[in-house]
Amino acid sequence: INQVHFSLLDYNSNALQEMVSVCKECGITIIAYSPIGQGLLTDGLNEETCRTNKPARMFRLKYDDIQPLRTCIRTIADKHQASMAQVAINWCASHGTVPLVGCRSLKQARDTLGVLSFDLSEQDIAELDVLALDRSTLESPGWRRAIFVSLAGFIMTVCKGLDWTGYGRIEQAR
Repeated sequence: INQVHFSLLDYNSNALQEMVSVCKECGITIIAYSPIGQGLLTDGLNEETCRTNKPARMFRLKYDDIQPLRTCIRTIADKHQASMAQVAINWCASHGTVPLVGCRSLKQARDTLGVLSFDLSEQDIAELDVLALDRSTLESPGWRRAIFVSLAGFIMTVCKGLDWTGYGRIEQAR
């Protein structure tokens, strides 16, 4: 199993396509993290929420950048009497991934279950594939990944040190 960002926001990136190919060759199932782009691919997005959306900032996306894709998702959603989120999640599943959806409310959980009520046609999938973006987190600069890994390692070392001296909470959490 390999859990990675996999959505219509990054499907056409070379790095993601290479990773998908390797996973298929090795028989590894992909867990599609953030299939709805933390709201970027849902009905509730507007210009204001786009500006404050973490993935939008991470991918350096502006509201207008994703409108052709969002329009296509909306059209397909209308055709299937579904939500945009349901289409985005269904699209991930149609590519053989297991979408990892974080529901924050009963309404979102019910909406997510609606994914099971329809299948996207090959034409729907092809239209979405063409409009999918190429903003992969796998292609972030090496120095940024190195800083993140170093920082995470430092934090873990500090936590273990605090735990060893009796001031930490790691042992209590187990």
